[in-house]
Amino acid sequence: MGRGGTSKRGGKRQGKYTTSHSSYYEGGEPPAEGELSARDVRFQRGNKSSRGKRGEKRDQIDTTEKTVIPPAKKMKTAPKKLNDYGLLLKTLNPQYTQSSLRSKSNEEEEEEEEEDEEMDEEEEEMDEEAQEEEESEEEGDRLDELDKEREEEEMEEQRELERLKKEKEKAEEEDTVQLLDTNDHFSAMVIDRETSNEEMDEARSQLVSSLYKDDILGMVSIKGAKKVKKGVEARLEDIRMKPRLIKQWKSNRGVADAMTPLQARLLSHLDSYRDVYYSGYTPSLRREVRASWLLHVVNHVIKSRDQLLNNNATLNGMSEEERDRTLLKDQGFTRPSVLILCPFRNSALEIVREIIEITPEGDKKVIEGMEQLIEEYQEEEDRSQKWRPQDFQETFKGNTDDNFLCVDLTASVFSHDIIIASPLHLRMMIGSEGKDNNDDFLSSLQIVVVDQAEVINMQNWDHLIYVFQHLNLTPKTTKYTDFSRLKNYYINQGGKYSRQTIMLSEWMTPEMNSLWNRNTFSQMGMTKIRPIIAGGSIVTVATHVPQMFHKITSPSFLDAPEDRLRHFTEEVLPKLLNGSEQKILIFITSYMDFVRLRNHMNKEKIEFGRCSEYSSGKTAKISFDFFWNGDTQFLLYTERYHFYFRRKMKMMERLIFYGVPQVPHFYSELVNGMNSTGNVSVYYTQWEKLALERIVGEDRAERMIQGSKATHLFT
Repeated sequence: MGRGGTSKRGGKRQGKYTTSHSSYYEGGEPPAEGELSARDVRFQRGNKSSRGKRGEKRDQIDTTEKTVIPPAKKMKTAPKKLNDYGLLLKTLNPQYTQSSLRSKSNEEEEEEEEEDEEMDEEEEEMDEEAQEEEESEEEGDRLDELDKEREEEEMEEQRELERLKKEKEKAEEEDTVQLLDTNDHFSAMVIDRETSNEEMDEARSQLVSSLYKDDILGMVSIKGAKKVKKGVEARLEDIRMKPRLIKQWKSNRGVADAMTPLQARLLSHLDSYRDVYYSGYTPSLRREVRASWLLHVVNHVIKSRDQLLNNNATLNGMSEEERDRTLLKDQGFTRPSVLILCPFRNSALEIVREIIEITPEGDKKVIEGMEQLIEEYQEEEDRSQKWRPQDFQETFKGNTDDNFLCVDLTASVFSHDIIIASPLHLRMMIGSEGKDNNDDFLSSLQIVVVDQAEVINMQNWDHLIYVFQHLNLTPKTTKYTDFSRLKNYYINQGGKYSRQTIMLSEWMTPEMNSLWNRNTFSQMGMTKIRPIIAGGSIVTVATHVPQMFHKITSPSFLDAPEDRLRHFTEEVLPKLLNGSEQKILIFITSYMDFVRLRNHMNKEKIEFGRCSEYSSGKTAKISFDFFWNGDTQFLLYTERYHFYFRRKMKMMERLIFYGVPQVPHFYSELVNGMNSTGNVSVYYTQWEKLALERIVGEDRAERMIQGSKATHLFT
C-alpha cells in the first residue's frame, strides 16, 4: 500500500503521519512553518533510515491513487516532539500531565512502528510484484525473439530443402554427372558426445559446396564445413604428419620436398578426412597416387597408436581411485581401424610393399605379419602375355587370385590395425544374409579404401555393396571391447559418421556413384575429383570407317534395358537378317542385356555364337571358329569377357555396340580391327552420359544427349 492509502487501523495517513496526531494540538495552533524541533529532526532521520532507499524513491513517485506529501509539509502539519509540545499542551490544558502524555505518546509510537512495519512489508510486496512483472515482460520478449528466430530457421530450412530438391531433380536429368551431389553428408561437428543420428543428418544443410577446375587434378567438387582454396597444395609439415614418418618418407625419396604436385593436392584433401572419390586412377599414375593415400593411412594408424600408448602410460601412473575418475576415450569396439579393399593379390602385394617402405623402424608393430605375405603372394611374371595391351599387363601381372585376406596366419583378424582383403573373401567371412553374420571386426573402422574400383566392378559389384552394408555396425559380442575407453559415438551407432571413405577408380560409373551416394557419411564432407575429358577415345581411332551413333529415348533409367531391346529387335535386327553383311560382332556391356538378347535370338531361331564371362574355354573357342569361318553371322560378345581375355578382333564387316562401353579404350581397340569397308553403329540412351563422355568428349556428349538429332556421324 502507498503512503496515500488507508491504514488498517482506520486512520487516513498523510505521508508518515496519521490524522490521530491532530489531538496533540487540539484546541491550539500547530508550530509555525519551518520551525522544527530536535525531535522532528530525529524522527525524520529515523524514518529515512528505516525505510531505506526504496522508501525515499517511492516518496518521489506520483502514484495514481494518492499524491505523496513532501517531508517538509508533513513535519509542519503533525509535529510529535514530546518534550516541547507536551509543555505547550500542558499550558493550554492543565488537565494533561507530562506522564499521561508520555504514556499516550508511547502507545501511539508503537502503533506508528507497527504501521511502519506493515507499510514496509507492503512496499516490499509491491517491489516483488513489480520485479516479477519486469521479469515476465523480459521472459515474454525473450520468447518472442526465440519464436522469431525459430520461424526464420524454419523458413531458411524450407528454402534449403527446396534448393536441394531442385539440385536433385537437375542431377537426375543429367544422369548424375553433376559433381554437386545431394547425398548423405553433413557439416563438421564434434561427435564425441551423445548425439543422435537424426541430429547428424539435420546438419547436412550446413555444408558449403564448391566446384572448380584444378590444373593438376581436373574437376574438383567439394562439400565441406568450409570453403577450400583452389589449387591448395600441402606440405608434409602442414598436414599433421608424424615427424618420424616425414623423416622416413624423405629418406626413401632422397629429395628435400619428396612430394609431386599431384601427391600434394591429393594429401590436402585426404588430410581433411572428407570422403574422397578420385576417378583419374590410371595405370601410369597408380603408383604415385597410391603412395599418397597410403602415407595418409599409415600416419592415421601411428597417431592412433601413439595416443593409445600415451594414455596407457598415464593410467599406469595413477592410483585406483584416480583411474576411476579419469575418462580417456580412445578406442572403438575392436582394434581394426583401416580396411583396404583391392581386386587381386598382386594389388595387395604392391600395397604391402609400400606400407613396409613408408613405416618407420620404430613402428613396425603396425605392420606385424605383413613381411611374410610378400613371399606368399609373389609370383613370377608371365611372359606369354607380352602381346596384350599395356593396361592389361599392368592389371593382370603376377598373382590374380581374387579370394584373399592379408593378415598374419598365426593371429586373429581382431589383432591387426590394417586389414587388406578382397570383397569376395570378406563376403564369405561375413556370411549369408539373414544368418548370424560375422562382421564384428568391421565395427570400428575409421578409414575404408576401395582400390581399383573399376576392376572390382568387372568382378562382382554386389560383393562390394554387401561389405559396405556391414561396416560400422554394433558388434554382437563385446569380447574385445574396453567400455571404459570406448568413444561415445560408437555407443550411439554413429561410427559411420567418423569413417572416411576413399574410392579410387580409373573412370566413373553409375554403379560407383550409387555406392558413393548411399554409403559415405563423413562428418567433414566429401570431395569428388575427375579428369577433364576433352576429345575422348574416339580420337585414337586409326581406321577410317563411318561411325554412326544412334540415340534411343527412354523415359526412365529402369525402363532403358527393355526400350533398348525393343528398338534393336524391331528396328535393327530385321535389317541385319535381310542384308548381305557377314561377321557382325555385337558388343554388349551388361550381362543382363546379353541374356535378354540371347533369349530373343534363341526364340527366333537365329544362329549366333556367344562369348560371355561365364562361357567355358571350349564354348568360346567353338564360337570364334564358327564366326571367323563365316558359319555364323552374329557373335554376341560381352565387355567383361573382353576385359579378362582381350582377344584380337580382326576383319569384322560390321561392329555394333549394343550399349556404350564402360572402358573407353575398348572402343578404339575394336574399331581399329574393322575392315576398311566396314561400319560401326553405337546405340546409346540419355542415361549413359558418363560412358559417352569418355568416348566422344564432354562437349560433344552434351550436345548428343541434349540435342534433338537422333543420329550423329563420325568418320
